[in-house]
Amino acid sequence: FVDRFTKLRLDVADLESAFVRFADMVKQGRPLGPEISILKIWGTETWQALSELMMEAAGPDSATVGAL
Repeated sequence: FVDRFTKLRLDVADLESAFVRFADMVKQGRPLGPEISILKIWGTETWQALSELMMEAAGPDSATVGAL
């Protein structure tokens, strides 16, 4: 669990760095190239992996809504 969580923390940090880089490009009025599309794919994959890890950590209660 710790290894997977650590990898996801690093993935989120890398993703944030990429977002900041692209945001800076927009602020400077520079055009964004096709590589911007990787953010959606990368962000979606990271969110899914994080969600799966949280569900695994929560165990059987992961599908519970509201107070237990």
